[in-house]
Amino acid sequence: MQRKNLPLIALRSFEAATRHLSIKDAAAELGVTPGAVSQQVKALELLLCVPLFSRGHRQLSLTGAGTSLAQALGRNFAEMEQVLEQISSGPMSKKIRLKLVPSLAIRWLVPRLADFYGKHSGFDVEVATGMATVNVSLDDVDFACRLGTGHWPGLHAAHLFDDAFVPVCAPTLAAKLSEPSDILGYPILHSMMRMEAWKIWFEESCSAPFKPKSEMSFANAALAYKAAEDGLGIAIAQQAYVEADLASGRLVAPFPQRVKTSLAYYLVCTNQKSQLHKNRVFLDWLEDAATP
Repeated sequence: MQRKNLPLIALRSFEAATRHLSIKDAAAELGVTPGAVSQQVKALELLLCVPLFSRGHRQLSLTGAGTSLAQALGRNFAEMEQVLEQISSGPMSKKIRLKLVPSLAIRWLVPRLADFYGKHSGFDVEVATGMATVNVSLDDVDFACRLGTGHWPGLHAAHLFDDAFVPVCAPTLAAKLSEPSDILGYPILHSMMRMEAWKIWFEESCSAPFKPKSEMSFANAALAYKAAEDGLGIAIAQQAYVEADLASGRLVAPFPQRVKTSLAYYLVCTNQKSQLHKNRVFLDWLEDAATP
């Protein structure tokens, strides 16, 4: 079969189906319908005159020919991905890709990006979000956020802000609080990203046991802060995320205690990627942006 006649769409559909062993999951990855993937796989089988899958009840398994083709495609697609990644991240690239926890992206980075673009036109910042702050993969991004001490072998770590907690709520609710133990009489708002945060702050700031009467949990801190702003209860906030809200009066810190842990948030990249021009530009800007 000549190169110009290679059925690339069918091969891509088949390769996705081999990794998932599911037409439905392959279709979801490719952004098409299951029927479209199934049709492409069947067309490939007709072209090759051999079955590539053994089809059981709701289950796919590869035939011998299917296994051989899947292995070859896997190797070649992986090599193409690697080459394309090297080109897109090369010395002349101006695309900077980040993977951050949602609240850090929404509450800390995005409000500062206008300053970056104003100083460095022509760069393209791409922000993806994920839930992890430990052992975040850097395979497909330039930078990721990590929570820790800043020491990771093989990684360059740029300090963003210290891990520091403060309770926040709407001004009308703050007026009802006289001492930290009063918090327990109102709904406590948690971020599921840091369920331990309230206990850390309360044990440091109050002698009473942390036994709230009512609790609500949210997928991330940004949602918890919005609930607090709307008067649903009292949230425990990462101080760096709520500075603008406190300055504007949208949220109030009813008690002055800021409780720090021994950790901090960092933007990390591999030592190799830290030497790329685009990443060096971003790191230099970040040093100023992260300065209080």
